[in-house]
Formats: sequence, C-alpha cells, structure tokens
Amino acid sequence: MFKVLFVYSGNMVLPPPFIKSQRASLINNNIDIDKFEIKGKGIIGYLSNISKLRKLVKEKNYDIIHSHYSLSALLVIISFLNKPIVVSFMGSDVTGSYNKNGNIKTLSKINYLVSKFIQLFVNRIIVKSKNLAEYIYLKNKMSIIPNGVDFDTYKPIPTLECRRKLNLNENSKYILFIGDKNNPRKNFKLLESSLKDLKNNNISLIETDYPISSEKVILLLNATDVLVLTSFFEGSPNIVKEALACNCKVVSVDVGDVKEHINNIPGCYISKYDKLDLCKKIVNSVNFKNKFNSREKISYLEINKISMKIIKIYNSILS
Repeated sequence: MFKVLFVYSGNMVLPPPFIKSQRASLINNNIDIDKFEIKGKGIIGYLSNISKLRKLVKEKNYDIIHSHYSLSALLVIISFLNKPIVVSFMGSDVTGSYNKNGNIKTLSKINYLVSKFIQLFVNRIIVKSKNLAEYIYLKNKMSIIPNGVDFDTYKPIPTLECRRKLNLNENSKYILFIGDKNNPRKNFKLLESSLKDLKNNNISLIETDYPISSEKVILLLNATDVLVLTSFFEGSPNIVKEALACNCKVVSVDVGDVKEHINNIPGCYISKYDKLDLCKKIVNSVNFKNKFNSREKISYLEINKISMKIIKIYNSILS
C-alpha cells in the first residue's frame, strides 16, 4: 500500500464534498490517504502553509502528493517536497472566472498563467472534462477523469417524503437551481428571466439558500421535478451527476460535459442561452411522464469506478 496526501483549500464555507467522497472511496480501495487543508487567503495566507506542509510530508513520508485546484498545486511545487505530484484541475482555476456579462475577468487570467506554469512541474494532470483538456498543453501527462458520484449517498428517495420534510406542496410542479445566484458565472439571470412564463405553466422555483449541505441537496434533488443549470462555464458540474444519480431530470445549457452525460436520457434536455428555449425545455421535462431511470444510465460515474482510474494513475507514477 502506498501513502497519498490530498492538498486543497480549507478556506471554503463548506469543504468540497466531491473531494471528501473521492478520498473516502480511495481509502475503501486500500489507499492510505491523509489530507492537508490550506488555511489562509491571499499570497501571504498560502505561503504561511509551506513550513506546516513540509513538516507533515517529512514526518509521514508520503509517496504521492495529490493537489486539487491550481493554487494548491502551486503551493506544493514551491514547498520543494521532492515527491511525485498529481494535480486535479477543476474548471475556473484553468480558464478564469466570469463577470456578469459572461466575459472572463482580467484579473482571473492569472489562474490561466499559473496553470500553464504548474504543468511543467507535476507528474500527472487530471482534468474533469474534454473542454478543460483544451487548456492543457502537456497532454502526455493528462487524463480526463470526471468526479465520481457516491451512489450510496446520492440515491432516489420518495418525492412525497422529501417534500414533506422540506415543507413543499405535495402536488406542485417544481424546478431547482443549485448554486450561488450572485455568482455571474452561474448566470441565474437567464433562469430568472423565464420564471414568469414558467409560473404561467404552474411551475415554481424552489427557493434555497447557498451554500447548502449535502444532506439537504439530496432532499432537494428528490423533491424537485427538474434541476436547471444555466452557467456560462463549468468543467464537469457535480450537481448534474448527483441529480442523475437521484433519478432527477436535468435541463441545462451546453456547458462542460453535461451534454455527454444527458444526451441519451429521455426527459433531459440541452437548452440554448435563450429564455424562450429554456422555458420550453423545462416545461417539456417537467411534463415528461415516461419511466425515468437516469441512475442506470450513468453507472460509469459510480465513485468506485472513478477511483480505479485514479489508482491506475498512482500506480503508473510509482511503477
């Protein structure tokens, strides 16, 4: 058995659940994995972690350092740990982030430059989707591996049971938007512009706060009729895969790898960046009455199958 250290930011309100579930799955598959959460924001905050990281790696003598997001990988590189490095790029850390008009922010282009620099110094690169692969120039180091879904956690639960727990009307038609409505990249304004027309079709948006715990997300996905995604950019949005694992229908713009996962699932639709088309696709999806089993269609995303691909990368580094 070899030892791996996950390195990622610990500054988020809620720790990334996909990192937690990936780590748990790898442990279940006999990989010894510790975690190092970077505390502190900005350049000074990140740099303050170097001595702590070096001390931990020296004490535990890890075989591989697996960093998540570009800035975490940069910290690992400048800490000079003398260990093989795997980096998982997630999305905006290689492409930049977006303003309210759908354009990349000038300052965020630093992420793009950092990701280019990082590629020179890591042993293997994981990207989550084909569109992110376009930003990798050292393709001989690259593998496309989406985040997996824990099918034991994200699973179908009776709709009425979930609606009662959430105090939702048992007979209403609902859609769901999971994301920060104030984040320009999520483009909530597109869905917002369709809400009046949707209301005329007796379809309501479930009101949610953000961030949301994983436990509540599961209830929401099983309570709603359709999950809606309108982002300007995504890598491989986990919420879509989690929805499909719960047998929740999805209407999304053509972003990230969503089309790849829903293309052959009747009841799910790809919309244009147009409120009328979005509204039409949502109405069609809500009113889709045939048997729906998206969970079966995305069995290839089950987290243990994804873990096997990651373990294969670890083995290739150490062999």
